[in-house]
Amino acid sequence: MLKRVVLLIIAVSMIMVVFTAVPVKADSTSLENRENFSITTSTFDESLLDGSVTGYTLTAGDVLFISWKGDEYWYYYPPRVYLLTEYQFDGWNYMRKLTGQDPASRGWLIRESSWEMTLNYSITSSDTYYVIIDNPNWIPDILPPSIDILFYDTFLELPTSYYLSVRTDPPSIVSILGEGWYTEGSNRVLTAPAIVSVSPNTQYRFEYWDVDGVLYGIGINPITVSMIANHTATAHYALQCKVVFSQTGLDSSAVTTVVSINGVPKTYSQLPNVFWIDNGNVIMFSYNETVSSSTTGKNFVLKDVTGPTSPIMVASPFTVTGNYVTQYYLIVTSPYDSPTPTSGWFDTGTLITASVTSPWPGPTGVQQVCTGWTGTGSVPASGSTASMTFTINMPSSITWTWETQYKLTVKTDQPGLSPGPTPTTDWYDESTDVVLTAQTVSGYTFKYWDVDDASQGSGVNPITVHIDNPHTSTAHYETAAPPPPPVGGKATSINMPMNKPETLTLWIWLSTTILLMVVTVVYVKKRKKNTEILS
Repeated sequence: MLKRVVLLIIAVSMIMVVFTAVPVKADSTSLENRENFSITTSTFDESLLDGSVTGYTLTAGDVLFISWKGDEYWYYYPPRVYLLTEYQFDGWNYMRKLTGQDPASRGWLIRESSWEMTLNYSITSSDTYYVIIDNPNWIPDILPPSIDILFYDTFLELPTSYYLSVRTDPPSIVSILGEGWYTEGSNRVLTAPAIVSVSPNTQYRFEYWDVDGVLYGIGINPITVSMIANHTATAHYALQCKVVFSQTGLDSSAVTTVVSINGVPKTYSQLPNVFWIDNGNVIMFSYNETVSSSTTGKNFVLKDVTGPTSPIMVASPFTVTGNYVTQYYLIVTSPYDSPTPTSGWFDTGTLITASVTSPWPGPTGVQQVCTGWTGTGSVPASGSTASMTFTINMPSSITWTWETQYKLTVKTDQPGLSPGPTPTTDWYDESTDVVLTAQTVSGYTFKYWDVDDASQGSGVNPITVHIDNPHTSTAHYETAAPPPPPVGGKATSINMPMNKPETLTLWIWLSTTILLMVVTVVYVKKRKKNTEILS
């Protein structure tokens, strides 16, 4: 049995079958168109083979023509032509001819004997079809068989067809399937790629189809073209550029709008925002100066924007980046003074020197003294000075602590006595007890202390003053009395210069006079005393 043979010509003896060419129909396509070939077999059971070794693959609706023409040589029986399906061809049994049987054991579609004929067959189902030319003038004992063929052809009749041209605008940016010949009345679906990449940053975007200049509608894709005439379909494209809006400095805690692009807000999670836009379009954008954070005491402040400025007419790809700096809030609390700095936002990494003015004046006799601070975040937990330095890198706070002091004024009456009381005038912490001591002053006698004009008791010294307000404490003194002179008077030495006579005479006179006066006084007092005793 022979398998999948396109052309089988069975010949015996030296019979020659001669064909002349049959013109192929103008509206047809040839499958063979073979002329002037010879076949000779070397053994009894070989076939005479030619044509397509795989048969003809045909589709339902095709019309197959088989054409041959020959002149009789000296035998009576013309060639016999078979048309077989693949199933029927698989049943071809060459050896059946030895018993006078038809070699087509599974039947046939066409079997015709003629020296000149053109057959046609309408294909009803898709399959592989085979043509066999058999010579019935066969004598088994004459070998090898041989035959010469001048012409043999099979061809398909073509229906009326129209050509569909497929183009792009701009030209040749992509090849779109569908260009070619189509049977009259058939439909062809054309699908244009939505995007045609040119480079990583440029592409073409499909806009619309037109057929023979007639617009099919913006964005309609695919389209169906009815082939009732020749047509030209053109896919129109717009050039696009890649645009990127990005940021630096933000983190996942950023919660509010970062940038608005043509009025559409974009948040941190939507950046970088990458999109394609047609050349010639205008983009307007604005980065927010401040972006809030979900972390209390933290936000982000715009430092600058790199890239083209708004508005932008798109002519090439570009990237715009908003660069942000993280800021942390420092809470500064103090009931007194205006601290440096006050509460506010600071860039992360900023070195901050914080301080207050101490002491801080209050009402008369009252002042506040800074005793240090307590802190959170980047501020040390505590300290005892009126200034400190730290680097902020998280939300922080500093609370200045103060203590009230009152002035204790210490005076003397008489003013300016020395040594004065101890301690002297000074400022003292609230609730402090101060011991005041009046000192011994020559020529004066201490009498008493008063506090805010309230006597603390005659002769009480020292005293204790409790500091709960401004106070004035005064140590009172009086002048001490001189001691009485001794009885009998008092001799006073007189120094007289002896080197001048007139001066000496004067001093002698003066001394005598004084002596007489003293004697007289003593005499008078003594006499008066005696008189009182007698009486």
